[in-house]
Amino acid sequence: GGGGGGGGGGAADGGGRKPKKPREPRAPVEREPNSVYLKGVPAECADADIEAALGGFGTTTSVSHRQGRNFAFAVFDSADAMNSAVAGGMCIINGDDVTIEPRN
Repeated sequence: GGGGGGGGGGAADGGGRKPKKPREPRAPVEREPNSVYLKGVPAECADADIEAALGGFGTTTSVSHRQGRNFAFAVFDSADAMNSAVAGGMCIINGDDVTIEPRN
């Protein structure tokens, strides 16, 4: 009487492993050139109010202000405009003095 042969088992590779992505610097898109930080913004002002207040320095391409917050960010279309805003150091939005600082 001969012995039976053993069955061969296949080692299943546990799938679903994603290749590791090289780590990217955090949100390179978000940091735009020529952007400034505005401190002391009236909590209920509109983006248009901010744009109007900064219009004396140059053209803004975007303004981000969250309702209820007393700060905002604005992006100018040129370094010159941003530099003159920072050099000016302040603007008035809805009667409030707002401090302009370089965004860092």
